[in-house]
Amino acid sequence: MSDPAQNPDGGPLSGPLTALSEVGLLALGLADLAIDQLRQITNHGQQNAQRSDLPHLLTDGMKELHARGELAARRVAQDSHNHLDLIARKAAARRSAACDE
Repeated sequence: MSDPAQNPDGGPLSGPLTALSEVGLLALGLADLAIDQLRQITNHGQQNAQRSDLPHLLTDGMKELHARGELAARRVAQDSHNHLDLIARKAAARRSAACDE
């Protein structure tokens, strides 16, 4: 079997054909890697789907996602209100300190 990186006379290929061959081999290698990863993900998914506790796992996962969503919403909302609340508390403390003097 002949080496695709060599001319029929045995010398190495040069120029655009070599670059095209290298790019093609890299693309084929990347496609093979992607297909292999998809195959592994599919096999893992099939194994998980056959578990007897799958409904419980899904319920727990939904609860976890819901809790994370609530925490994220509070964090975003808290930042906007927290700053204004902090300023109001400082102003009230200054007023209170000025009245006490």
